[in-house]
Amino acid sequence: MSVLFVGDSQLKYLHHVQLEDNTAVRCTSGFRVEQMWALFSGIVQDHDIIVIHAGTNNVPREEPATTLHRYQHLLRSSGHQTQQRGS
Repeated sequence: MSVLFVGDSQLKYLHHVQLEDNTAVRCTSGFRVEQMWALFSGIVQDHDIIVIHAGTNNVPREEPATTLHRYQHLLRSSGHQTQQRGS
């Protein structure tokens, strides 16, 4: 089983943890929820499990409800795209 962790710079600390060989980490400093799909859309089909860590860069800039709405949109968009690729 292949796992992908994708998110903002907070994920850079995963290098302190011993990860399995089939685990990838993709992170970009400053990325907000609405930018996440661009970070992992090209590699999503290569992984069985995707863990998204996003929102820490949104919180200081907008209302929590807005961040939640963006996150829900990300999940709908990524789910739709992965279903299309799986067909």
